[in-house]
Amino acid sequence: MAIYNRGAPTRVTVDARSEAAMAESLRGLEVCARDDAKRTSRLECLIRTAPRGRDGAFPTLEDLDVLQSVLAVVGTHAPMMDVVPLFDAIGDGDDDDGDGDESGGDDGERGGRGEARGGEASTSEGVASRARLILPGDQNKNELRRNSTLSFETVAVGGTFSQFHAGHRLLLGATALVASRRVFIGIASDKLLENKAGRDKLEAYDTRAARAVAYTEAVSRGSLRGAVTAGPLTAADEPPLCATEENFDAIVVSEETVGGALWINEVRRAAGWHELVIVVVGLLLAKGDGDAGGVKISSSDLRTGDGTGTGDGTGNA
Repeated sequence: MAIYNRGAPTRVTVDARSEAAMAESLRGLEVCARDDAKRTSRLECLIRTAPRGRDGAFPTLEDLDVLQSVLAVVGTHAPMMDVVPLFDAIGDGDDDDGDGDESGGDDGERGGRGEARGGEASTSEGVASRARLILPGDQNKNELRRNSTLSFETVAVGGTFSQFHAGHRLLLGATALVASRRVFIGIASDKLLENKAGRDKLEAYDTRAARAVAYTEAVSRGSLRGAVTAGPLTAADEPPLCATEENFDAIVVSEETVGGALWINEVRRAAGWHELVIVVVGLLLAKGDGDAGGVKISSSDLRTGDGTGTGDGTGNA
């Protein structure tokens, strides 16, 4: 594992090619997270994945599990750490010094539309569940292996994205991995958040939107540059763009917002359109004393001082 040199940006390598290497790498990442208050540069986390078969399958549900494991370490020790996960399967992943060409990116082929079934592996510490798919009812329910390719042309994701934390990075990072051509990020408008806890510490819509777009493009290592856009969510009961525009293929959500994605599919079905594949990522847990090992990382808690995040409260990515 290569631990960082001081520079801009700093880089750490996570070797996900075996369970033993992964465990050792995550211990090194934990050291970085614990030392986050001393860092003045962004941390780039280069994730090395297992060799791919002839079809070059990437990304897979297993890759999303790896992403969750990496960001779970961050969430446990430094929820607002400025970290960008970079998979070596995208762009030039052989470069350890941060000077390689990161403008590449493979669009991949569309697929991965079988039903994801739970495997035998357990969840990682700091994450509540494994990544999974919810498929439209009219699709083939053949079993999808966790190493089958997931790639969707146009993908939607939504959230508030204030006090930018590890859970946001997981949600947007997974979106960047599974999208092959276009991403739309629905972001709660300032008006919609008027009654949110810690309203005086909420960041402005423009700040939240620009950061979410920049981070998503960064995780894609250039493959989505110029293809990620954001728009305001103005009312809780108003269908978002992916419910009113036919040309979407998937939506990425956390376990606690699956209901909203199912409602979007109801709206699309009523319009006579195909339903979206729902990509579900787990909830990340902040460090705690409870039996569950912690509580969900929450922007509201970070704003009101009840969270366990470190940093200056800006979460700039």
